Amino acid sequence: MEYIILTGPKNSGKTSAAKVFSKLYAYNFLDLDELISQGTGESPRQLYNKGQDIFQAAEADALAALFKLNKNNPKRRRQFVMAAGGGIIDNEKAISLIKENSHIIVYLDVPADIAWNRIISSSNGELPPFLQSGNPQETHRILHERRAVAYLQLANIIIKAGGKTPEEIAVEIFANLKNF
Repeated sequence: MEYIILTGPKNSGKTSAAKVFSKLYAYNFLDLDELISQGTGESPRQLYNKGQDIFQAAEADALAALFKLNKNNPKRRRQFVMAAGGGIIDNEKAISLIKENSHIIVYLDVPADIAWNRIISSSNGELPPFLQSGNPQETHRILHERRAVAYLQLANIIIKAGGKTPEEIAVEIFANLKNF
């Protein structure tokens, strides 16, 4: 097992839980958004504003580079926990790369209303581009429900994360690893 990849909707707690997990269990922490920024010199939001296809290509490129680096350097292989972006489930190339590299995929299942409230409280008045519509809350609900089905099909581990702290999520993930 080299990578544990945390997936789920925006503001489901992926990054916070992955950071705690890395500290508790001596895994290296990676944030896919940070890898994208390092590789492109632009933030995920800047790339998305240029086009969803441009962002998704950068997302897949960041994953491909990471997986290639680890495969080509077997002496440097280490265990990683990675926080993926909330929309990775819509990126076929990125999902294919994850599946090809047989990683443990954790879905942080958060109810739509909790995710929406977290997005609103962290948005500073500016919603993410994918929610900028005539009815952002309805757009979010529809997107959330569609993606939840795909996340459930992809995940090896499902954590009901709505009311849990990052520490509780990290401990639950670790407890589930015994099945792999």
